[in-house]
Amino acid sequence: MLKRLILIFILISSVHHINATHYQFKHYDSNDGLSQNSVLSICQDHIGFMWFGTRNGLCRFDGKSFRTYRRSELPGALGNDHISTIFQGPNNELWIGTDCGLYIYSPISDSFRLLNEKANDGTTITGTVNIIVSNKKKIYIASLGQGVFVYDIASKKLVHHALKDTPAIMSMAIGDNDTVWVGCFHSGLHYTQDNFAHILAYKDAQNNYILKEHSITGIVIKGQDLFFSSSTNGLHKLHFPSRTVSSCITSHEGKGLFAHSLLSINDNLLMMTETGLFVYNISNGSQCFYKEEATNPYSLSDDHLQTAFLDKDGGIWIGTYFGGVNYSPNMSYTFVNYSSFGFRIQAV
Repeated sequence: MLKRLILIFILISSVHHINATHYQFKHYDSNDGLSQNSVLSICQDHIGFMWFGTRNGLCRFDGKSFRTYRRSELPGALGNDHISTIFQGPNNELWIGTDCGLYIYSPISDSFRLLNEKANDGTTITGTVNIIVSNKKKIYIASLGQGVFVYDIASKKLVHHALKDTPAIMSMAIGDNDTVWVGCFHSGLHYTQDNFAHILAYKDAQNNYILKEHSITGIVIKGQDLFFSSSTNGLHKLHFPSRTVSSCITSHEGKGLFAHSLLSINDNLLMMTETGLFVYNISNGSQCFYKEEATNPYSLSDDHLQTAFLDKDGGIWIGTYFGGVNYSPNMSYTFVNYSSFGFRIQAV
């Protein structure tokens, strides 16, 4: 499906090859059929369709055109238009987090059903579902104001943990031994090793809450290091053996960075911020910065970036808040446009 996009993108570009990772972007917005230009979540299904969650509907893209699913009272319809997260669940179904609970999409019937099963304490998922992650045995569902629900894939049972003493969850990632790492609002890094029966704040070797003031919006684990983005000052690295935190990218042009999410691609970390896209190489510490450029048709369409997704072909999709979705294909060779002004990329 996406091979046609890659071919078209190469043909329309006036290009030269360089030995570095540089991104050019094709833009899709409401003029192309996207339901709304704020793209909050992205996923690819088992067939290859791309799915985009917006503040006004769920969109499916086949490489040529968009199909939009919106709230309706009809049986089998989606029950809410604000799509906060999309997750590829069991049986090739999509789990759709909305402002009012969780819906499951069946590709066989092309329909939705509300996940309204009661948890162990009788609670159902009714809040804003902003995060869904899985370790292939259990699915962890963060619902704002409700805590976390743990869905056992084998038994199909739901367990609820209110987490009353834990602030709103902003990010989650699965680590070694099925440890779940949790980023919280203005409360730093937490973790659980027993499926949220207990959740602990992370401390350094001196028993201090070293990440206490951070709102952690993204988590990526690489070997003995945990990288995290924050809503106040960008990208940091936690080294597990020493329990120390070091800064990677914290500011741009003298201003702190409000990061929304992280995406890991080989040795690169892509950080989506309200200033643009930052790419950090974890091997050598090099950095690149991408932003919207009015005179460059291959730049980002917007600087306010929300989320990103790596598709099965190695293409990168970036959701923006005002400019729809941006797509950069995976090409055997990396191309960059030149002009009288030089490269279309800026170094940090």
